Amino acid sequence: MANSVKMFSGRKRESPVWKYFEYLADLNKTKFLVVNEKTQKQCGNVTAGKNPTNLQSHLSTCHHDVAKEIATQTEQEKGDKRK
Repeated sequence: MANSVKMFSGRKRESPVWKYFEYLADLNKTKFLVVNEKTQKQCGNVTAGKNPTNLQSHLSTCHHDVAKEIATQTEQEKGDKRK
């Protein structure tokens, strides 16, 4: 089954970064889905594995607006949990 997307089993993927990525199980790679606002093209970079910290690093380095959006969302979620 080529280019299949694995349904995550086991531990739930809670990181908000997963909104911007697709895990390709057959390749054990993660594809970046962020669309460049200037070119209107998908980033399309691929990285090995599925570590959310590595994915966040790519966003912080290459997609500042998305990284800022995730940081804001994460802070809001932390505030909601404290209530």
